[in-house]
Amino acid sequence: MGRKVGLTRAQVVAAAADVADKQGLAAVSLATVAATLGVRTPSLYAHVDGLTGLRRDLAHRARERLAAHLAAAAAGEPSPVASLHAIARAYREFARAHPGLYAALLPVPTTETDPAWTARAAEPVQVLVTVLAELGITPSRHIHLIHTLRAVLHGFVDLELGHGFGPADRVDASFEAALSLVIRAMASEAAGGMGDSLA
Repeated sequence: MGRKVGLTRAQVVAAAADVADKQGLAAVSLATVAATLGVRTPSLYAHVDGLTGLRRDLAHRARERLAAHLAAAAAGEPSPVASLHAIARAYREFARAHPGLYAALLPVPTTETDPAWTARAAEPVQVLVTVLAELGITPSRHIHLIHTLRAVLHGFVDLELGHGFGPADRVDASFEAALSLVIRAMASEAAGGMGDSLA
């Protein structure tokens, strides 16, 4: 099995994402990705910086895809509140459709360990920042509200992907209930002008 002609870094990362989604992030190795592509393992070193580099590229791909998915969901919504609902549903949808890629988002690297991460990591966050600004939320509150919303969404999808809930027919309703509570509170903060008093 020789080197596959025309193999690109993007193809290697896409293959890794496919392995992660189908078999779990832990299954991603140079050997499994090489087998998926039909090449020898050493051939991958021409495209990625070992397994560490491959995992980093996978995380970058996850952030890029998630940002695009969230932005597309928010586009065309009639109000900032509607956009928040759409973004939250899209977040859950992404995690369910791409569980391995979603898992690659964590742990979050530091700017010291991965300087290139900073700009790319901001992409999904910027989608929310734009909507919060449209909602009238004070800029100093953005990061706190984004952390809160993400904590709720990640906690929910993490439990869901780990089969931590009961009857499946109740999960959608539970998600919508949690979503309504959080977004209603965010909208109330904007309407009440709480802003800096809670910073």
